Amino acid sequence: MPPVYVRDHCNGLLLLDHCVVNPATQQWAPLPPLPPLPDPLHTEQYLLFDPTLSLNYDLLIVPDIPSELNDECEESEWPPSTLILHVFSSETGSWEERTFLREGEAAGMLADMVGSRGHSFVRRWGYFVRQCGYWRGELYICCENFFVMRISLSNNTYQAIRMPTEDEFYLGKSINGIYCASLFQGSQLQVWFLNDQCVHGQTEWVLKHGRDIFPFLPNLNYDEQCDGPWILQDFYYCRQEEHNACGEAYDVVYNNEAILEEKFVWDSDNDNVLEPGSRCKDSYINFLGFHPYKEVVFLSDKFDRVLAYNWSSSRVQDLGKVFPKFYIDWNLHFHHTLVVASFPYTPCWLGELPEKLNLEAQLED
Repeated sequence: MPPVYVRDHCNGLLLLDHCVVNPATQQWAPLPPLPPLPDPLHTEQYLLFDPTLSLNYDLLIVPDIPSELNDECEESEWPPSTLILHVFSSETGSWEERTFLREGEAAGMLADMVGSRGHSFVRRWGYFVRQCGYWRGELYICCENFFVMRISLSNNTYQAIRMPTEDEFYLGKSINGIYCASLFQGSQLQVWFLNDQCVHGQTEWVLKHGRDIFPFLPNLNYDEQCDGPWILQDFYYCRQEEHNACGEAYDVVYNNEAILEEKFVWDSDNDNVLEPGSRCKDSYINFLGFHPYKEVVFLSDKFDRVLAYNWSSSRVQDLGKVFPKFYIDWNLHFHHTLVVASFPYTPCWLGELPEKLNLEAQLED
């Protein structure tokens, strides 16, 4: 069976290669084949879903800027005045081409964007992890040269917004909208909020928090496995190939029973609150995501320990080691203990998926 990759996520739904999945209800809805694309290897798919607005979801295919340009393209502005994108709607069950009009000025010339830093992907251990957020019917995507592209499906417009910083940053959705957390000099943390309620429809980044978090980082024993709340959900992840006496290969599955979730009752406000300590200077802080409805950013130290930092109270909570104690591959231990991608998951819809309802209606007819 080929591996299954999570291509995107949005408000409790996951986008896989050929379907949309709701883990909370264990339902999935198949997707039709992708439309013909000029360069399918340089496109990204985005899942858009907000049950407070509609029970239908959309998919959006956004092309990347090519790594090589001809002379004519180098003189073009980016983003262009009009952008044609493929959009899938679960309401219609089909793909369509839609034209989006740019609002405001271009971010620059296309030649300046090629190979620039500040891409929609951040590099983690050689992997690229993209950054985006969906808020009130608008998709925010980090793009080249430290810009955010805001795409609105309601009025078919989009806008280029300058990022507030060129330091290492993480873009995502939290309690009141779109936020950007940045880190410079190792421990100087800043949290920015994108205010789109300004006069004349302008947007601006507002600094909500700025502090050196190093004095607040606890001095933890990183060899200690905390008794929760991380749970390994895959029973059969550790599959190895071994050989018998005749040299024939066979699979060995280490069936590690999953830990029951009911064992853990964790208070996200009060449990595992840590006192400030003298953290060693070789710490490496990395962003994992924002809490969906609290002023909290999730961090990892050396990709091993997960911390929750509340920027309104400067309080740190220990969420334990990233990997449950059974999560190990004896041959590929280092490879299996890399954080390639992460996102906070919140079940938002416990009913039927729209496409599942449509499929049942067709079967009844």
